[in-house]
Amino acid sequence: MYIGDRYPDVFPMHTLLALFGVAYSKDTVGEQICMISTMIPVLLWMMLWGSLMHLFNLLAHQTAWWCAVFFGAFGIGLVGDVRGRKLAILMTLIVMEVERAQLMVEKGALLPLLVGRDAFLALGFACFQSFIPPFTMCKRVDEAMAGAWVYIGEVVHNSVKACWSENPIDAAVALSKTSSEPLQKIFTTVSFELSFVHYEPWESPLRLQLRSERIKVIGGIMPMLHALVGVVACTPRCAAVAVTTR
Repeated sequence: MYIGDRYPDVFPMHTLLALFGVAYSKDTVGEQICMISTMIPVLLWMMLWGSLMHLFNLLAHQTAWWCAVFFGAFGIGLVGDVRGRKLAILMTLIVMEVERAQLMVEKGALLPLLVGRDAFLALGFACFQSFIPPFTMCKRVDEAMAGAWVYIGEVVHNSVKACWSENPIDAAVALSKTSSEPLQKIFTTVSFELSFVHYEPWESPLRLQLRSERIKVIGGIMPMLHALVGVVACTPRCAAVAVTTR
């Protein structure tokens, strides 16, 4: 901002927004489409806000400009989801700083459109790179759910082994493997990643519904699994094994 404010002809700040696409490029197609659907209204708001700054000539009045910085960021922060709010506040401040740095340059009224043009182009290239090759989130979700079922089976097996094994060492080892925290982490991660799978265009509604039902089943099993682990840890045999191994 400091360099662009002093040398606007040498360092036009709106051309540096090509790095915008690098910052918001995602690995999978679903994440990228979700980002695009979030950024399009944000960029439209940015161009509208920048045009209003020029329309009311707030750039020529320092006090009015700082009031617009505060109230603009505060007002846009009251609407939308959390991600949209953060991005809208960021782009609001960016377009105002770009206009302030480019105040003496020709075509000042077009600066919000130039900023929006560069940001849209960068976002388009970010979307293009996500399709070459197209990495999908559904494979990660399916593998994570398969791993969750395998871990549930291991917890049940280790719980039975901890209760009925005649070897105290084997019982202690099995008891140490009955934690349900890894399953909780898998469940939290899969629920978050599943929201991006809905944005992938080749996923059918039937498969999305099946994945949602599987998540509900795993969520229903988790309280019973927590209870099983707690009961196993509190049994006299397992408590004696834990004391013996210490």
